[in-house]
Amino acid sequence: MDFRPVKLYAGQPGTVAAALYTEAQTEQTVIDNVIICNTTAGAAVLTTLDVVPSGGTAGVTHRIAGGLSVAANATVSLASSLAVLGIVLAEGDALWGSQTTASALTLTVTGRAAHN
Repeated sequence: MDFRPVKLYAGQPGTVAAALYTEAQTEQTVIDNVIICNTTAGAAVLTTLDVVPSGGTAGVTHRIAGGLSVAANATVSLASSLAVLGIVLAEGDALWGSQTTASALTLTVTGRAAHN
């Protein structure tokens, strides 16, 4: 099985937790990095980042990051975090997220998708 690089999500999560990406393939996708960019002049908080199994609901039992403060005009990469690196999403699994201040944080989630 070969893996190809993919961008899973690019955008600004809302202030209420919602699905950012849902795995629709019958194969697997691996999350390699989550890049968080604060585009404001004040600190901003990534409230939640959850990996939710198919049929599950977002919440603390699926949390991989929460309450993560990002300094003003700063960018943070979670690639070195054991919580994110190499997470495998199977069919129906989803990445959910939210932030405290609307339009403050921009997330880019990259990974590798399996294909035959």
